[in-house]
Amino acid sequence: MNMTTAVPKKQALTSLEDFSAIAPVLYTDLSMDAVVCHVDKAIAQKFLPSKNYVPLTYMPGQVLAALLCFEYRATGIEPYNEVALVLPLAKYGQTFFPGVLSALSELSTNTMNAHVIELPVNTELSLRGGVEVFGYPKFLADIQFLNEGRRRTCEIRDKEERFLLLRMGLDAHSGFAFGKTRFVFHTYPIRHGHTLKTTFKMEFDDLRINPFPKKFSLELGGGAMAEACNLLLRHPLLTLSVKKGKGALELPEVLHG
Repeated sequence: MNMTTAVPKKQALTSLEDFSAIAPVLYTDLSMDAVVCHVDKAIAQKFLPSKNYVPLTYMPGQVLAALLCFEYRATGIEPYNEVALVLPLAKYGQTFFPGVLSALSELSTNTMNAHVIELPVNTELSLRGGVEVFGYPKFLADIQFLNEGRRRTCEIRDKEERFLLLRMGLDAHSGFAFGKTRFVFHTYPIRHGHTLKTTFKMEFDDLRINPFPKKFSLELGGGAMAEACNLLLRHPLLTLSVKKGKGALELPEVLHG
């Protein structure tokens, strides 16, 4: 991954011109904790903006949903945390291939597509840039990560009230270690009535996938994100963890047609 020098984190970064000066935005030290679930396709489709968003099929009538918790310890703007509730996509737009075949084609090149439903962050700068430049559905929340014995916790609060608490096992010997892994994540937010395509290139030093998520728990409070999680994350399939990684977020591309 080609990394360039990061700029001072105090820049405004609330317009396309601001981001153009430093693009791509670099993430030189990050960690990730995630859970992937299966959900009824009829439920998931209620969260998709149009038929161009083709959800990734798990089995007939079932698609995938995921919660991704990121701790960005060093970036080209400032350190911040975010949590993404997403629906993985087989493809965006019309395709001649069934959903699973499209997804396998993308995964063969380590490419993943997703629709972002909710994206809380914990700093004003990441909020403004994400909403105004990238069209992400971001909102401001308190996001805290904590290691509790053999578990890692991600807690989200809004106005002092907890509405989501994710706990995952930290057993270094459970699941499968994939070591250094590269992925390209594409999302398709809508800004000012136009669909965008975003690209986040990531490199994980120590990706671990556990297909037996017995040490996973999710506690929910109130609010729109908690309600969406309650519908989409009832049936966990696997968990993912990355202790060390890096990434580069490119400027969004406007899709036509």
